[in-house]
Amino acid sequence: MKPIIVYWSPNSPDPLYANYNIEDFNDPEPLSKSAFKSQLGDPYFYICPAIKDVARQVYSVSTKFDENAKIDSKLLKAYHDNEDGSLHPRTVDGASVTENNPLLTCNRNSSLKDHVNFNYGRSWIFFADEPVIAKFTSPWLPPTSPAPGAMVVPGKFNIGNWFRDFHVDYFAPISTTSWTYSKNVPIFYIELETDRPIIFKRFDIRENEVLKQIANECMLTSQNFDKPYGLEKRYKDFRKKNHHKTILSELSNVTK
Repeated sequence: MKPIIVYWSPNSPDPLYANYNIEDFNDPEPLSKSAFKSQLGDPYFYICPAIKDVARQVYSVSTKFDENAKIDSKLLKAYHDNEDGSLHPRTVDGASVTENNPLLTCNRNSSLKDHVNFNYGRSWIFFADEPVIAKFTSPWLPPTSPAPGAMVVPGKFNIGNWFRDFHVDYFAPISTTSWTYSKNVPIFYIELETDRPIIFKRFDIRENEVLKQIANECMLTSQNFDKPYGLEKRYKDFRKKNHHKTILSELSNVTK
């Protein structure tokens, strides 16, 4: 079968944190490899057809560096208890909820009881040369998390019909006191809903203004939650503007 090419790039929409080394981000790795890279157990069970089929098109995403943050639990609870949502997204009364890592912020009220919503300031953008649905979840084989009880807010969309970042948002308990990302440990999984082979190609979105503009346009449509603007209409508008052809043309200039 003809492979689907998936282009990917790390990103940080906030210009304060855009000075990163792209080589510090690992290529998406098949779950059949990443799940056992640091495990001592026998991976024999992976040949079981049931688990093999579940994990067939699941890839783990990680970095080559560690990041840590201390969290002020009192300020975190104050943020959680703020019912009118008027607090600055990075602070409580001028004090930072997190220390040591400004990339970790509280950015909205949580939909889960006794939880807060954290956003990891780094994001990833994926784009396929053909329509394919990508699903984003917390790692589950084995489960990994930057803090006890924290979970990636899941989602899925067609990465061949839409060009936007996957922002790593979390639901985290209000009892959270620290946050740790470890090198080579999965941050999230991406699952591609296809039986065709996948070829990942890295690019650097910072090198191309056209790609950044289209990504920003797609992101702005995502903020129209008060309007009946579902995914299918976004995909249709995306194709109508010929963005798919433009993106593939621009990617030929920046692919690593």
